[in-house]
Amino acid sequence: MNQLTEEFPRFGFWKYRDILALWGYPWNHKKIYRVYYELGLNQSRSTKKRLPDCDPIPLFVPQTRGSRFGMFNVIDNFNRESLVIKIDTSLRAARLVRVFERLKETRGLPDVLRVGYGSEFLGGIFVEWCQANAIFIDYIVAG
Repeated sequence: MNQLTEEFPRFGFWKYRDILALWGYPWNHKKIYRVYYELGLNQSRSTKKRLPDCDPIPLFVPQTRGSRFGMFNVIDNFNRESLVIKIDTSLRAARLVRVFERLKETRGLPDVLRVGYGSEFLGGIFVEWCQANAIFIDYIVAG
């Protein structure tokens, strides 16, 4: 058992028992567990990381049509019509800027853009473009 614990310090009891059985030791699991416990090898399980409790922030209610867009696909919040559909394995920040430039000519830009924490929304190109066009980026609450 000492040899096992030196070689594999993070293995659990059942893994040690299986290895000892493969090595041909005839001890049952109760005897192995007793030795395992007396050596102080039992380790506490890692607990699931919990998100801290937080007060939900009330959502902004748009006053006019087209004043707020939600991303993943650009959606008009009043009647849920898709304004632009782009399908790809990855969308870069520069490509999002090009899409919004075309949308600016045809439909106009929103005052608020609600997005997730994707790298395309956090990139400097997209954030600078939004600041230059007076668009507030509203990131969703994590969790």
